[in-house]
Amino acid sequence: MAGGPRVAVTLGIDLGTGSSKAVLVDARGRVVAGCAAAHPAGAEVDTEAWWRSVVCAVRAVHRAAAEGGAGRGVRVRAVGLTGQMHGVVLVGRGLDPMAPAVTWADTGWPETVAEVAELAAPYALDLGNPVVAGMPAVTLRRLCRYRPWLLDGANLVLAPKDWLGARLTAVAVTDPTDASATLLWDLRAGCWHWALLRALQLDAALLPAVAPSDAVRGPLLASAADELGLPAGIPVTVGRGDTAAALLGSGAAGVPGCAQLTVGTGGQLCRIAGAPRQDPTRRTHLFSGPGPGQHYAMAATLSAGLAMEWVRGLFGLSWPGLYAEAFGCPPGAAGAVFQPYVAGERTPYLDPSLTASWCGLGPAHGRPQLLRSALEGCAFALRDAWDALCAAGHDAAILLLAGGGSTDPRWRQLLADVLGRPLAGTPHGAGSARGAALSAALALGWFGDLPSAVATSGPPSVITTPGAHDYTGSLARFRATPR
Repeated sequence: MAGGPRVAVTLGIDLGTGSSKAVLVDARGRVVAGCAAAHPAGAEVDTEAWWRSVVCAVRAVHRAAAEGGAGRGVRVRAVGLTGQMHGVVLVGRGLDPMAPAVTWADTGWPETVAEVAELAAPYALDLGNPVVAGMPAVTLRRLCRYRPWLLDGANLVLAPKDWLGARLTAVAVTDPTDASATLLWDLRAGCWHWALLRALQLDAALLPAVAPSDAVRGPLLASAADELGLPAGIPVTVGRGDTAAALLGSGAAGVPGCAQLTVGTGGQLCRIAGAPRQDPTRRTHLFSGPGPGQHYAMAATLSAGLAMEWVRGLFGLSWPGLYAEAFGCPPGAAGAVFQPYVAGERTPYLDPSLTASWCGLGPAHGRPQLLRSALEGCAFALRDAWDALCAAGHDAAILLLAGGGSTDPRWRQLLADVLGRPLAGTPHGAGSARGAALSAALALGWFGDLPSAVATSGPPSVITTPGAHDYTGSLARFRATPR
């Protein structure tokens, strides 16, 4: 490490769907450096691939801090964790994985979804969420039926960030934000739903203890510290699921009248709420929020970055190439319509069988129109999700951006026009990983309480306003296309 005085920082690690991200945050909440490393994404993923990307991202962020700090190194005082939600990692007594992790992208098995929905129906008000594919309750029920030997030999079921926490500390716990995203959590009672577990014939002993998000999970093991280039023994926090961490890291948790828009592999629109407020249509989600007593309502689409990445790969384009060619085509894509459901869809359709397609094509359509319609289709899917969230009583005047899939200004303008709301940002731009680092800072006592940590984000600034183009006709055409 470079010479000179060293800056005390916390490290936030975000174990995402397609990459691991690491950020360093100082005692004033400022991001000192941030790096990412890719790993495979899919319905089942080898956890060793996750670990390699975490190591790569953490070591890279140390180098970035040293190179960008004018000779000043950093001293990591604590580690905070976050990660993709809804995943299932089965571990044995030594906390080693027994099989590849099953992620939220495991969206098949309609017969299992129907079975869980029937068994969960009496407890709908407790769960506060629709029964959809990719949720741990569905995954575990499927494993119980089709791969029972895995559950028979398992000691615990861990979320992705909690598997990482166990790898770092040999302590296996979870927090309310990830627990509430399993469809096995009683939102009203604030504990595991014992009656539903019995109905699903799942052993309650498989579920980990639940601790506060900002509590210390345990000290960093020497073996993990050596691989990551960190001091052994520093505290590692329990952490939050990625969406709750982003609400903390982006500052959306402290901005009245603000919802958060995250565009990553999937897309989420979230609004902080106090007491659990049920959606009578059961089209949107409700999870434990970033702070004690908080909840957040969420409309989730699977058809954001996942669909855009599929289209990009289909045409062999770079991201700059895709945007340049797509936005070289006028709005409306000459009437071409793209249905972006490459992995089914959650809000508002709750249908894992939906598929992607282009419709309305003719001689006037070429690659630019197909690409433009793909971006518009992903934006329209987000609009459908947004309308469902508003219908559930969670409208907002402004959308605060989080996630890495909303950086191109032309794409942001398209989103603002389609969603009909101004888009705002904060200077640091690192949502979930920064939220994880702030969690570690809270554990160290750098901030007196969670609102003080949220306040370090500063007020959001509007970066895009709607009105550049009117997509009313294109949206109507999209919605009229058979699914």
